[in-house]
Amino acid sequence: WLKDNGHKVSKRTVERDLNELSRTFAITCNNQAMPYLWYWVKDAHLDLQSVELSDAVSLALAEQLLKQMLPKSMLKVLAPKFAQSRKKLSALNNNPMARLSDKVRYFPTHLELRPPSLKEEIVEAVQKGLVEHRQIKVSYARFNDRAKEMTLNPLGLVQRGPVPYLIATAEPHIDPRIFAIHRFGSATLTNERSNPPKDFGLDEYLETGAFHFGACGTIQLKAHLSESLASYLTETPISEKQKIAYRENAWALEAEVQDTWQLQFWILSKGADITVLSPKGIKDDIVNTLKLAVKNYAK
Repeated sequence: WLKDNGHKVSKRTVERDLNELSRTFAITCNNQAMPYLWYWVKDAHLDLQSVELSDAVSLALAEQLLKQMLPKSMLKVLAPKFAQSRKKLSALNNNPMARLSDKVRYFPTHLELRPPSLKEEIVEAVQKGLVEHRQIKVSYARFNDRAKEMTLNPLGLVQRGPVPYLIATAEPHIDPRIFAIHRFGSATLTNERSNPPKDFGLDEYLETGAFHFGACGTIQLKAHLSESLASYLTETPISEKQKIAYRENAWALEAEVQDTWQLQFWILSKGADITVLSPKGIKDDIVNTLKLAVKNYAK
């Protein structure tokens, strides 16, 4: 074909060029028989955009983090790009920049939770419903509850840590709700067009604090801290409006935060390093939870 179109090249030149291209693109060779057969790697994206070295390093580092966060069904879409970046780095191993990914790691500051198991057909139905503005019929069950059949109007997808959530309205209601996708027993795309609420915006919805769960109102948190926690929060604040000062023989914290379950989980996780002074409601909740914990351990 090349000769017929005016290109004077030898078979060896073509093989050498293909070998060079395989360092950048998702192509490989079956060298078990003659002549060698070149082909695209399975599930490779057939775009002809090369991966620059800086992109390959970034993708290699991102892969470490995303593997801890995303379910396998979502990682599958990115797998060809990750493989392409690894191939690029391997080919350029003598370049110091290519070896950076061997010297950088992600390490979480919290208890690492594994992604839930997801059915690919359910994820696909949810994604198509969002893209094509169509309703989906689902079977949904919270932990230890009976499944409910619902018709949902998909509004947005949110990855909260290792768990993907669908924001949607459930017919005939118009208020947005949050559904954990791994709790769908089934999801079927319908031909009915979805009916989203007027003026719904995903960013605006997230700004309400809905994904922190809880009351979500703003409060002024006051507490005493241990020296180690005071040092940590000085470097990594829990709020833009935070003050930490040493007075009356104690480290005092004042911070404007949202009243959420996440806040209480965090306070409880710090144990004796934090003593809540106000608001009284949160202080009482923390005290009651700690009393119950002690009671459980005393059994």
